[in-house]
Formats: sequence, C-alpha cells, structure tokens
Amino acid sequence: MELVLAIVVVVAVIFFGALISMGNERQRKAIDELREQTALWAMQDLRIKRERLARDVRVDDPLSWLNKDCCQSVRL
Repeated sequence: MELVLAIVVVVAVIFFGALISMGNERQRKAIDELREQTALWAMQDLRIKRERLARDVRVDDPLSWLNKDCCQSVRL
C-alpha cells in the first residue's frame, strides 16, 4: 500500500512538473512575441515621428544657422 502511494505521489509530481514546464514555455513564447511586437511598434513610432518632424522643421539657411548656434555656444 505504501509503495503504491509513493509511486502515485512520484508520478503526480512528475506530471505536475511537466505541466508547469509546458505552461512556462508557452508564457515564454508569448512574452517573446510581445517583446518583438513592442520593438517593432517603437521603431515604427520613431519613424512616423521623424517623418513628421522632417516635414515640420525647416531651416532656410542651414550653414548660417549652424554658425550662429556654434558662436553662441562658444561665447556662453
């Protein structure tokens, strides 16, 4: 009787361990997919924001703008 109970307990522990391992693997895959989607979303969001700023920001004479800003930053 005790031997049967011990075998049942060992089988149950192994079974539940396998179930937990399968659940952890499923969650790991879901988290990896979520991470990938988040990275793709962030890259697309940056691309959209850069394109919008490239349309909105205009510098008529970039060389004079750069010289003016450099001179102001050197003088402090």
